[in-house]
Amino acid sequence: MIYLVSERWNAERRPRYDEHPPERWLRLSLRLGCYQFGLGRDRLLSLGLTWDRSLNLLTPSPVVGEWDTPKAFEVARLLLAQLAPDDEVLMLGRREARAFGMEILGPGQSYGGFTAVPHPSGLNRWWNDPANLETFRCSCTTARR
Repeated sequence: MIYLVSERWNAERRPRYDEHPPERWLRLSLRLGCYQFGLGRDRLLSLGLTWDRSLNLLTPSPVVGEWDTPKAFEVARLLLAQLAPDDEVLMLGRREARAFGMEILGPGQSYGGFTAVPHPSGLNRWWNDPANLETFRCSCTTARR
């Protein structure tokens, strides 16, 4: 199974979500998923990425870039505990990679079933360089063989 992991969606805070302990948030987030539609999804698909399940490490927030390191690390740890040996994790962004202990990976680099993917935000300039996209496609294809 391939998991796509992002940080959170930008939306009005939902107090009930914020009150969930990490175990409950992980279960709910796996049901809600992430990148179900929109430009971010299109960017990921343009790289040839596919996934079976997706989740956000953190609950919704209207504040762009807000990050709760302890909670993100805890949700990542809980996901790690339930992964099967042949599962793969696509981590969307540096902070997500850090939550899984994979901050050393560059875009398209993989290690032990974990692949670093640049965050598909419109603010991420990495996506503007066609050479980056081609290099990423090649490295991901090689890593998945």
